[in-house]
Amino acid sequence: MLIDRIASRIAGKDCHHDEWVTVLDSSVHLSDPKCAQTLLQKAEDPATVRDDPRVTTQVGITTKEQMELALSMAHTAQPRWEQMGMNARRTIIEAVRQAIISEFDTFIELVCREGHPRSLAEWELQGALSMTSPESVDTACHFMKHQVVVDGREITVQRRSDGVVGFHPPKNAPASSSMLGLLVLLAGNAVVMKAPRSHPAAVSWLWSTIIEPTLREHGAPEGVVAVTCGRPDEILKQWVDSKYCNDIFYIGGSHFGFEWERRAIAAGKKPVLELEGNDHLIVTGTADVNAAAESANECFYGSGQICMVPKNVWVEESIATEFIECLKSLAGELSPGPVTAPGNRLSPVLRADEMFEVMADAVDAGSSVVTGGYRVNIDNVRDENGIFVRPTVLSIEDIQIAEGLRCIKEETFFPLLPVVTYHKRELDRVLQIVNTSAHGLRASIWSDDDHEIKRFVDTVSNCGILKINDSHTGMTKGMPTHGGTGVTGGAFGELNMPMVRTSHAQAVVNATGANRNGSSSGADYITYLEREGNGR
Repeated sequence: MLIDRIASRIAGKDCHHDEWVTVLDSSVHLSDPKCAQTLLQKAEDPATVRDDPRVTTQVGITTKEQMELALSMAHTAQPRWEQMGMNARRTIIEAVRQAIISEFDTFIELVCREGHPRSLAEWELQGALSMTSPESVDTACHFMKHQVVVDGREITVQRRSDGVVGFHPPKNAPASSSMLGLLVLLAGNAVVMKAPRSHPAAVSWLWSTIIEPTLREHGAPEGVVAVTCGRPDEILKQWVDSKYCNDIFYIGGSHFGFEWERRAIAAGKKPVLELEGNDHLIVTGTADVNAAAESANECFYGSGQICMVPKNVWVEESIATEFIECLKSLAGELSPGPVTAPGNRLSPVLRADEMFEVMADAVDAGSSVVTGGYRVNIDNVRDENGIFVRPTVLSIEDIQIAEGLRCIKEETFFPLLPVVTYHKRELDRVLQIVNTSAHGLRASIWSDDDHEIKRFVDTVSNCGILKINDSHTGMTKGMPTHGGTGVTGGAFGELNMPMVRTSHAQAVVNATGANRNGSSSGADYITYLEREGNGR
C-alpha cells in the first residue's frame, strides 16, 4: 500500500474497524478491470495487499456508535473553539493551510490515484488554496461583524457559529471540496467530515493526517474535527436525527440533495447545499475571440464532469465562425491518457449513454456536430466500448430551438458543449435566458463594450458568481468560489461563503456610559408618535 490504513478519527484518536474500503490505483481499473476485481477480493485479507503498490490504502467504515461519539465530542468542543476568537482561529487555519501546501505532492498523488488527471488535480488544489487564502478570508470577514456608535451606544451586528456541521463532500472532487470545511471551522463551528466510500483516500488522509493534528498542535480543542467514512444515506439520516448536529453541508446531486434538504428542515437543521451547475458563457462581437474560446474549452476539464465549468455558449453571429473554429481546434488538442500524463484533463465518462441521448435530441432538432461525439479508449482510438468520449462541440443557429433542447435546459455532466449563435439585437433575450435558468452557479461574458458588460451585470441576478473577461473556472484570491440559486443551491441558495452560511446574525447593544435619557422605550415611542402627529 502507498499509505497505511486510515481509520476514522474522533477526538484525536483512531477508531477500531471491522469493515474497510480498499482504494486501488486508478490505473489498475483503466488497464485491467479483471485484475482490479481480483485485488479487491484479496484485500479482504489485509496481509495479502499490504506490500502491493497497486493498492493506495484502506479506509475504515464508521459505525453508528462511532458517528454518535463524533457528534457528541464535536458538540462538547465547539463552544471552546468559538470562544478562542476569530483572530486566533484565523492564525490556526492559516497554519493548517500552510501544512497542506507543504504536502502538495502527496495530495496530488493521492488525487491522481483516485482517477483525476494530474493537471486537473493541480487546478483543484490551487483553487482550494485560493478559496482559503487570507485574501478570501478577509472578504468573508467583512460580513461577520459590523460596529457603529449611535447616541452613545455601541451597536454590534455579528455572526455567531451555528454549532456542529456535518460535511458531505461530492464524489467527483471530494478532497479539494472538503477544504471548504476549513472556512466552516473558521466561523467557529465544529466539523464532522464524511469521506465518500467511492473516493475516500485523499479526503481521509487530508483531514486525519494533516488538518486534525495541525489543529490540535496549535491549541484547538480535541473533537472539534472528526473524520469519518460511510454510506451517505445512513450518515445523513444520523445527522438529521442527532441532537448534536446543527447544520448539514451537502455537496452532490440535486435529487438526493433536495430530499435531504426537506428532511433537514423538518428536523430543525440548517441545510447548506451545493448541487448542480449549468453555466452560461456569452461571447459578444467585441470579444477577444481566442481568450473566450480558451475559457469555453474549460468545459472539458474532467470531461465536463465538474459543476462549475461552462455548459453552453452564446456567441454573436459576427464572430461565430471564427469562434467555433478556434474552439474546435482547442478541443481537438485534448486527448485521454494516463492520469500522470502532462496536460491531460480528460476523465472516463460515467454517463456516456445519457450524453448520446442529449446529443441526438439536439441533432434531431437541427443542430450540427462540429467535432467529437464518439467513444474512444485510453489511447484515443475510436472504440464503441471506450470509457472516454471525445470532447464534443455542437453548433445551434436558432435561439428559439436552443431554448427547448435538453443540452441547454439541463445540467450536462459529460463533455458536450452547445454553441448557440445569436444576432446582436438578441443580446437582451440571451441575458433573459441566462437569468431565468433553473441553475444559478456561474455566468461569464466576454466583451470589450462597457454597455454590454453593464447590461450583463444589471440583468443576471440568479447566479452566485459573474465573471467578466476572465477564465470561467478560474479561482481568484479574495473571491468566493461556490454557490447560487435554484437547482444550484436549493431554497436558500446564494453565493456560498461557508463562514456566512454556517453562522447566524446577532445584535448586541452596549449602553454602558450612554445617556439613557435618549433611549427608545415603548413610552418614548408613543410620545414620539404624538409629537410627530401634533406637528403635522
